[in-house]
Amino acid sequence: MSPRLAAGAGLVVGCAAGVATTVWAMNAWVVDPLVHTHAAVAVSVDTQVLDTLRRGNTPGAAEILEYYLDENLVTLGRIGAPSMDDTDHKILAHAASYRRQFPRASTRPDVDKAVDDFLKPY
Repeated sequence: MSPRLAAGAGLVVGCAAGVATTVWAMNAWVVDPLVHTHAAVAVSVDTQVLDTLRRGNTPGAAEILEYYLDENLVTLGRIGAPSMDDTDHKILAHAASYRRQFPRASTRPDVDKAVDDFLKPY
């Protein structure tokens, strides 16, 4: 094998190893912790809502869900439409329909405005 070919092959193998390491690191250091955090928050919300419902406080359970719906809508609004697909748009249209049917004002006017502005196109 010529030295140039060997150097080229070494470069390709080195780049492939670098890409594989980067993908592994992204999963281990970025994606996995985000998925873990999302699941932990979901467990927390679920147990709060279930506990509140079991104690017979349906309005309190609804308020917990409304609060987290607002938080998730504000987060999606910050990320923006370019990262959303057709399924996301259908979900947001459903959320907008829900909010039209059950209007709500929280104790946080800035969040209410952000949610209203984000859902306006739907």
